[in-house]
Amino acid sequence: MTNFAQGLVFSTQWPSGYRPSGNYMPVWVLSTVTWRSGTPTVLKSVAAINAQAGNVTVRRTRSVVTPHDPIVIGASILINSLGASIPQGKVTRNGVVTIRLPLAGVFVDGVAYKMLRLDFSNQSEAMLYGGNWSPMLGKFDYLRVKGLPIAWQDIYSLWTAPPPGQLPVARQVPTPFGPGNTNVNYSPVMVEWGVRAPGGIRPPYTSYAAIQAALLPTWPTSYWAYQPIIGPASP
Repeated sequence: MTNFAQGLVFSTQWPSGYRPSGNYMPVWVLSTVTWRSGTPTVLKSVAAINAQAGNVTVRRTRSVVTPHDPIVIGASILINSLGASIPQGKVTRNGVVTIRLPLAGVFVDGVAYKMLRLDFSNQSEAMLYGGNWSPMLGKFDYLRVKGLPIAWQDIYSLWTAPPPGQLPVARQVPTPFGPGNTNVNYSPVMVEWGVRAPGGIRPPYTSYAAIQAALLPTWPTSYWAYQPIIGPASP
């Protein structure tokens, strides 16, 4: 909402009991809502926004870095106002959480949620909320709508070595983390590739270059993974 204080509104809803939903995606394309006439009120659902069609204007946002792309955020829902939660991983040390994660309040069909906001395609928003600036994340909506299997970042999983024998290998690495990220290829949305080590030899591969040097066969799985990185590994 550009001229009225209220929480964000998301169109996707989850079925009762929080069973898996094919409509759920923690990557969101942002649009703005502006009151033109009438009495501004808190809008808690897309239906409520549509009911005010004559009073509000809805516009797709545009990135400052790439004006033809919308602003996209990576945001995973943690818990709603009814007390139901969706499990999320936590970074802890000796049982104590050691990092602060940016949270935002949102409305989904009238229910208030707390949402984890880690990645932003807009640098200004990344700096405002303390998240990662992920410039290429703005391309996600275009790729999804067009159905193009084009990845700016790939992850390679060694299918013949189940974890923890081999961790996925990311082709791009953010340097540094946070809103000052200078790697424009970084995005937490990745396309997964399979890797097979012939002859039963399964050494750990820690880089894309190592996979290439070993001449390992790879193939696209056509699967997408949302993999936000929240900090480098501890020594």
